Amino acid sequence: MENEEDKILKRHYKYLDSSWKAAFYSIQRIDLLIISISGAGIYACLEIFQYIHKEKICADLCFLKLIGFLFTAAIILNFISQFSGYKSNFHSFLKADHEIDQIESQTNHKKEISKLDCYISIYDKITQTLNVISAVVMIISLIGLTIFIWVSL
Repeated sequence: MENEEDKILKRHYKYLDSSWKAAFYSIQRIDLLIISISGAGIYACLEIFQYIHKEKICADLCFLKLIGFLFTAAIILNFISQFSGYKSNFHSFLKADHEIDQIESQTNHKKEISKLDCYISIYDKITQTLNVISAVVMIISLIGLTIFIWVSL
């Protein structure tokens, strides 16, 4: 029969493992969609620009360039959010490691754990904010590209 301390320790080991896996998963998730769509948007802008140049169509190329820039910004923001997501998950891993050590060796790691909690919170907020901004910029870019095509071509 397990005592309560062993159960807590097992829970921390499980959390340690899931935190480490989450660090790698944070590189994938919905961000792949944002990067894929934004990359396709940049390609579409370049193709439309080439078509307009080739066919000598009179169109506002500044707006098309702005749309291409916004798609690029969405990708860059997404990459930055990936980094902050990784940092958050890495600090979660370190926190779980300290909690395990605290239980196993009966040493006090409350100061370090509190510091790591602060880092986790900050990086989580940065990641969430950048993910939202990246998605909004991508959506604005898609709408802008659609409007450009309807109006100019």
